[in-house]
Amino acid sequence: MKKLLLLLLLPLILGMGPINGGPINFGGAGQALDPGASPTFEDVVLTDLSDGRIPYHVNDTTGLADGPTKTDVDSAVSLKHAAVTIDGTSPLSLSTQAISLKNDAAAAVTEVDTGALAASDTVVPTSKAVKTVTDTMMLKTGSNLAIGSDANGDMYYRASSALARLAKGTAYYHMAMDAAGTAPTWRVSGGAVSSSSRAMDNATTDPAGSATIPISAGSNVVLVMSYLGGKFGIGFASRAGNQFNLVETSAGVWAPSSSQLITLYEAAGKTQTFAITSWSEAALNGTWTRTGDTAAGTGYFYVLNW
Repeated sequence: MKKLLLLLLLPLILGMGPINGGPINFGGAGQALDPGASPTFEDVVLTDLSDGRIPYHVNDTTGLADGPTKTDVDSAVSLKHAAVTIDGTSPLSLSTQAISLKNDAAAAVTEVDTGALAASDTVVPTSKAVKTVTDTMMLKTGSNLAIGSDANGDMYYRASSALARLAKGTAYYHMAMDAAGTAPTWRVSGGAVSSSSRAMDNATTDPAGSATIPISAGSNVVLVMSYLGGKFGIGFASRAGNQFNLVETSAGVWAPSSSQLITLYEAAGKTQTFAITSWSEAALNGTWTRTGDTAAGTGYFYVLNW
């Protein structure tokens, strides 16, 4: 009991006065109060601190000062963020965490958008949202890449509102337009050679009239060599519509024509001629014309096309 009384009177004896927010100081030297010295403690009143705030120690001279309120501390604890680790290989994940950002215009970024990107500057889009908008805009502007599975060497061309894939061609093929003239395709390069013949007499099964001469698909130029009874002929034509022919009428004498491709010449007034009327993808469309009564015999012609 004597010890307790001494403990309570000691501050008054030393002239400290009331404890009012400053540190408890015994004779200028900090003295620790041993709680084991007595089972009874007195209430300490800190008059310079505000109600509801948690005091903190500023320094030995100032002592305690107002800190945050208990409500502030409770709120901070409840809103704490989970720790994250960035290992250099995996993306940073802020799952379930609220994000608040500021842009240059000081407009608050209030959410991370995971769906279609809205017309707003207050949303941080995810890669999924950007892809969604990109795909939509590509469809609207006709730049959608509808290419299917691709491979090295493939090419792409516009087909209606999208890009279509043209698989790589065979070695030494060249690119040309298809028969419809609407899309590119691959054609054999270097052309091809074919041969044919005509029976010359009037009783032949090769009558005059419409006929076709096969060519390689996509060919644009033809060169024809003809022969009948020791007389030669040569003809040229292009898909642009031009055709020209020279035929030997006698030794060293050649007759030109700008309206037909082939002339099988027997004698003056006795011929068979072929004139092109149109080109298809793989044929020359035209007309055979007989002039005069030709004798029995066979006329030959050889077609080089490319």
